[in-house]
Amino acid sequence: MQSIPPIGGHTVYRFKLPLIHSNMYVVLCDNDALVVDPCLSGEAVALLQSSGVTRCTILLTHEHYDHISGVNQLREHFSCTVICTEVCAQRMANPRRSHAAVFPAMFFSQGPEVVRQAAALFDTQYTCTADETYTGTLDLQWHGIPLHLVELSGHSPGSAAIEAAGTHVFTGDNLIPGTETLIRLPGGDKTVYLDQVVPYLRRLPSSTVLLPGHGAWGYRADPEMEAALP
Repeated sequence: MQSIPPIGGHTVYRFKLPLIHSNMYVVLCDNDALVVDPCLSGEAVALLQSSGVTRCTILLTHEHYDHISGVNQLREHFSCTVICTEVCAQRMANPRRSHAAVFPAMFFSQGPEVVRQAAALFDTQYTCTADETYTGTLDLQWHGIPLHLVELSGHSPGSAAIEAAGTHVFTGDNLIPGTETLIRLPGGDKTVYLDQVVPYLRRLPSSTVLLPGHGAWGYRADPEMEAALP
């Protein structure tokens, strides 16, 4: 598989949460790391430590457990600033609203060995906190790279898109290549998704690099991305 195109000249690393394969993205510059949707990953921690990272700017696309499970792990090792929507911050402080409380139950149909792995890996009482929140939009700079965060509920009440350098967009679970967006979970809103999220994604230039919450990256014009939109 092709490497993710760099952001502002910086390599984009991807790590996956076991069993559910949620994507965590990491960009390094000097002693800093930009981290999107951290999951539990000893491999990611090792990369940051070996790269001399001391500070992490953590951006969240939404509040679901598989996309926030690594926040506290990173806080244990690095100085972190966690940024997300106000709604996301409120919901990830509650294991039921972040779905942490029911996360292992998602694997009951996959057999006893997978259930055992899920029970050992996932924390049903998990909570974490944000350092900065926003509603609507937020503009940031990270080592000269412009970041534009856009609140876009649909998949979940706390969802957002994260634009980087005008070339890349982290979509979270509002777009997953090759499959329809899951909006039947508690808090999902089909009307908002169709009225706000879909038009936003369709307006993106065809050359935009989309970095989804699950699955492979691709360009906005790729058939797999187009097929994911109603």
